[in-house]
Amino acid sequence: MESTNVESNPVSDDVVDTTTIISGIISSGQSQSEESPDTLTHAAQCHTALTDHLSEHTARDIPDPKERAVEAAGQMLERGDISQQEYDKIITNHNVYHSTPSGVSLSITPPTSTSPFSPLSNLSSMLTLFPQSHPSSLKDTRATFAVRAANKARERQSRRKQKIDHQRQKEIVSDTAEWERILEQNAPIDLGGVKELCCRGVPPKVRGRVWSKMIGNALCISRELWAIHEKRGGEMLERKRSRSQEADGGESDDNDIVTRPSSLSKDHTVLDIDVDLPRTFPILSFFHDGGEWENRLRGLLSAYCSYRPDVGYIQGMSFLAAMLLLNLDSCEAFTALSNLLNNPRYFSGGYSPEMKASHVAAFKSSFKANLPLLWKHFELHDVGHELFLIDWRLSIFCRILPLDLCVRVWDMFLREGETFFVKCSLGILKSLAPSLAKANDLMEIMKILKETMALDTELILANISQIKLAAVVESELGGGFGASDGRARSSTLGGCTQS
Repeated sequence: MESTNVESNPVSDDVVDTTTIISGIISSGQSQSEESPDTLTHAAQCHTALTDHLSEHTARDIPDPKERAVEAAGQMLERGDISQQEYDKIITNHNVYHSTPSGVSLSITPPTSTSPFSPLSNLSSMLTLFPQSHPSSLKDTRATFAVRAANKARERQSRRKQKIDHQRQKEIVSDTAEWERILEQNAPIDLGGVKELCCRGVPPKVRGRVWSKMIGNALCISRELWAIHEKRGGEMLERKRSRSQEADGGESDDNDIVTRPSSLSKDHTVLDIDVDLPRTFPILSFFHDGGEWENRLRGLLSAYCSYRPDVGYIQGMSFLAAMLLLNLDSCEAFTALSNLLNNPRYFSGGYSPEMKASHVAAFKSSFKANLPLLWKHFELHDVGHELFLIDWRLSIFCRILPLDLCVRVWDMFLREGETFFVKCSLGILKSLAPSLAKANDLMEIMKILKETMALDTELILANISQIKLAAVVESELGGGFGASDGRARSSTLGGCTQS
């Protein structure tokens, strides 16, 4: 049966031309020997003509060539040029579906001198679809394309990440130069002028020096003072260990300081250091198992207990000391730790499990204003702030956040103080809100509050930036960067010369 209206439809013209070429190949193969070189020559010429034909139509942006090939095979069947069996074999074996999604390319493979020529085998070789593993049904075809789409989405996401990383590397170079300029100045850091630098993250190369200068050294700790307390702290720890062993053996006196410590001294808490060290940054093995860094951390904490026996060791302090050691040498870390814990901007009322009532009220009012639904959910299940907030405060989030996010949090916490602590706490709660809202009891809520390690860094930082505090709350928490604040932050580092 001849095609109709082909002259009025350019696409039909293409089909007729394609049909003619394929018919010529088949008739040529039927009239000549399968082993004849002339047959192969003629087939190669037809292949070239068909390839040029399809390339020309592709350039003119007409429908996919596979659709024309299918229609051409159908017309050949109608004219009787090929049998129904041959038609079915072409359609079935080579997965040329009328309903195949667009985007699958049709490749044209020429016959070779090593392959016998026949009309069916040559037409079959030209109608090869990619990929090589062909779907067996339309459903499988859709699944295949869904996988391809997902792979392309991942590739786009990877390219975007590479672009962001490249841009971040450029920012790090620029920010490092800016921080170097600021550090060269013999003056306290203008905390109000470095907000953007801190929000982007302090570059690792200068982070230790920036932290030291933001914390300051109002206590005027020198290297000589550090050396004294490092020695005394080690001796005190050994002495307390010995007395503790004697007490366990029943040889202690009732008046022994280990069993009846003075209310004015908490140096006995130095023994808690050994209990806490295995739980400090468990993913960082060099802080455990008797390694050099474990001894450095133990020495720093025992030196602080010697320096401030009225404070002693408090659970969570090991995280602060470890974080500082990751960025500073031992003397600089001791100086920073002592000033950090003594500064009311960071720990108003002192470093202890007790929070000022006014600060607790400020947190609760900010919680209710920023996350009202979650606030009601916590009220419904009697989730008190003391169940999570105190632990977050004593470790400055080191216990619950991954290290790469934690250093970013510290960059901003050391600039803003307790104001940022409240913002960060609410930002974490906001990030966990979808999971917390599904929890139906206190135990389930507490379990979710401990699963923050899996949270995305950019998500938490974005949520923190969206937290708004009332002016009265910021005032209560010590927000703002006045001149008095700058004077209070001496940049003198005593004998701890910055490297």
